[in-house]
Amino acid sequence: MKKVVAFVLIFALLLGAFPVFLSGVSVGAEPSNQHTHSYTDSFLFDSVSHWRVCKECGERTELAAHTLAHGVCVYCGCSEQKAFPDVNYEDWYGDSVEYTFGKRLITGYKNGKFGFADNTQRQDFIIILSRLSGDNVKKVSIYTNFSDVPYGSYYYDATLWGLTKGVVNGYNDGRFGVGDRVTREQIICFLYNYATYKGYNTDCSLTSSEIEQKYSDYKSVSDYAKTAVLWAISNGIISGRVTASGTYISPKAFAQRAEIAAIFFNIAKKGVFEKQIKDTTNSSGYNCKQQIVGGSEEQAKELKEKVLCSKNTEEIYNITGKKYYISRDMDLGDIPANLASGDAILFERGGVWRVPSNKPIVLSNGVTIGAYGKGPKPQFYGSQRNYADSSIWKKDSANVYKTSCSGGNAGNIVFNGNACLGVKKWSKSDLKENYDFYFASNTLYLYYTGDLGKDFDSIEVAQRGELISFYSGCTIDNLCLKYCGSHPINSTYGTDNTTITNCEIGYAGGSQQSGTTRFGNGIQFGIGATNVKVKYNYIYECYDAGFTFQTWSSAKRSTHYYNIDLSENLIEKCAYGIEYFTTNTEGSGLYSDYKNISFNKNIIRFAGYEWSQFQRPDPWMTSLIRGGQWAYMDDCENFTITNNIFDISRACIVFWWWHDESKNVIHLEPHKGLTVSGNTYYQARTPDGRCMTYHKNKPVYAYNETQYQEAVRLFDSNPKAMYWYPTVTFK
Repeated sequence: MKKVVAFVLIFALLLGAFPVFLSGVSVGAEPSNQHTHSYTDSFLFDSVSHWRVCKECGERTELAAHTLAHGVCVYCGCSEQKAFPDVNYEDWYGDSVEYTFGKRLITGYKNGKFGFADNTQRQDFIIILSRLSGDNVKKVSIYTNFSDVPYGSYYYDATLWGLTKGVVNGYNDGRFGVGDRVTREQIICFLYNYATYKGYNTDCSLTSSEIEQKYSDYKSVSDYAKTAVLWAISNGIISGRVTASGTYISPKAFAQRAEIAAIFFNIAKKGVFEKQIKDTTNSSGYNCKQQIVGGSEEQAKELKEKVLCSKNTEEIYNITGKKYYISRDMDLGDIPANLASGDAILFERGGVWRVPSNKPIVLSNGVTIGAYGKGPKPQFYGSQRNYADSSIWKKDSANVYKTSCSGGNAGNIVFNGNACLGVKKWSKSDLKENYDFYFASNTLYLYYTGDLGKDFDSIEVAQRGELISFYSGCTIDNLCLKYCGSHPINSTYGTDNTTITNCEIGYAGGSQQSGTTRFGNGIQFGIGATNVKVKYNYIYECYDAGFTFQTWSSAKRSTHYYNIDLSENLIEKCAYGIEYFTTNTEGSGLYSDYKNISFNKNIIRFAGYEWSQFQRPDPWMTSLIRGGQWAYMDDCENFTITNNIFDISRACIVFWWWHDESKNVIHLEPHKGLTVSGNTYYQARTPDGRCMTYHKNKPVYAYNETQYQEAVRLFDSNPKAMYWYPTVTFK
């Protein structure tokens, strides 16, 4: 809080939601359990907002600095614009108004004012609560028992949503109470019912007798509201109104709009509306709460923000053809057919589209796909729905649930954005721990000891299939592509003149390719490409590679990769950061060659860490760079890997191979025509002392700094810097 006049006011406003004006109050010394907050270097990011967190007590004390994209924070959705002329943003409610406006919960009046001192009517409060839910209220059946809620009214959808979800009840006379000012106890009841519907914590740490001792008017709380009020006080949502004569709940009093904004801000700060994950550890997986720390934290943060805060596509590229705008309320079926070269499909920022596993977005020659509007990048999911719904899961056996999951094979399951991840198994009998899953015959089986609908806000299933497939001359810009069991971006054969920029790509791969072999890359080029630029992308959590170009002998064609520019990308937590290989052979009359390939100024981090590493059959091969060719490497010109940052691998820093057909020998060392120079390296000793690279077909291990530096110099002729850590650090 920014302006306070006494400690009692500080205490009331930090723990409660309502303003207090004091007179004649004696203020004593500050309690001994208070302390001056000292902040962590990093911020806590969650599904609600992002906060500065006290090192000593862990309290979320205030919002962290926003990272703005087109006026809206890419992390929390808040706007730093001081929107309302009638709001004193230095007063006690300033942060609350900014928060609720940024989250689009309370948006103000048509005259541009917030109306902070105005009371709120019942139907308007339910509209605010429906916005918080993120539910599609328009999909609720068009029927209501409330006599005063006519169909077509501005509050009809939200009120009916509240009724069907058990959030609201009407009066005994059949009315909802449209036009009535909402009271404090009614607000708390609505919030308690909402918490119950969403599966949030509704436990009470205080008893009724303890509440009565502190609040003399607790007995005046209506019987229907007493449990909700007890819950709200126990969880710090309200602390009562403090006056010279005492502290009061004031259950029948009306709440001002500023006070309601403060309630939602307090709920967010205290994490009341957040589901607690019961167990984030699986012996076959990893603890998602442990985040690896490397040496490139500041550089990675800067590059990530550059990607997330990029300009709109029309500000970057000159669109020569027609522009088609797909708003948030439109479907993928609204994409025009028969697009011409030069045309652009632009999706509205903040929208989410689910791509059918058997029907990716296909870009014909010369088409651009990108973003317009304000807010986070338009999002495309390979998950066909949000599976955090108790009604769709049926018990198959003890602690094993099943649900219909039509489409491609399930490669991964992501719970609550990354609170924990699934562990793929190959039979139902293997399901023994939380988050183990098995997929067969369009049915998903999942082991879990709790309630999937109540314990999670989101469960996304990454199914086999691509999100975007493209032909030559295409530009892919400013998209967020996630939860895809195969390759989010996949080229057709022999694509030329391709540009991929400013995209966020995550949680890719893991689906079955054949047998128990799994696959999935973030961006994949196959069977040749020329004139390709991949720049300013953030790629993470891919089962195989973040970026790959390759070919296969089954294609039965020569492969040429010319003029490839892969620069200034952030790639982290993939089995391989960058991968390239071909499998054609000289003896078949086919050949492959690389010319003018540049990997420059990328940050490639944490190869083999997090979900894919612990589920791969070949963890010893994970590497920051993996490349080679099952053929002669003589046809390689001007292939450079320079000025990159390579930051910690679970196994190899680099892994190269090439096949000498004349002697039928595989060489585990850099191929001909390759220049590696000027890169910065960070590495920590892994628990089992994995090898760092190969030299003359022999593994090179590093157990200390000297051995590590010697290993790097085997392939980098002039490293810019090398840093060694005795152990891997997590936070």
